[in-house]
Amino acid sequence: MILKTVLQTQNAAYHHVRGVPSLSTITTKKEMLKLAKDTCVAKGVTTLTLPAKPGKRTSDVPIVIDEIDPAVRAAQNRPTVPTCDELKEAWLVAMKGHDELKKPWSASWRRTS
Repeated sequence: MILKTVLQTQNAAYHHVRGVPSLSTITTKKEMLKLAKDTCVAKGVTTLTLPAKPGKRTSDVPIVIDEIDPAVRAAQNRPTVPTCDELKEAWLVAMKGHDELKKPWSASWRRTS
């Protein structure tokens, strides 16, 4: 009996290398800040806007990306200190709302670690 092996290539879009990593793979504030700096600051966007959040901030708060310290923990009495999830949300809003950030990314944006 002869068995034939068929090589099947994976050409679906979800198998292709992304310019920007999936946000589900980013689990720390430090990683999210690196992504924000690599994408936003590199394209001239220096601030993100933290959304209003009941019990923490009454209105949207703009923050400078380079001034965010990943070691400082977010708390109710620190309205300008974001959590990792708040950074993700603010980053997505910035990406969607800025024409320069919508342009395709090169392979240099890929996550290396």
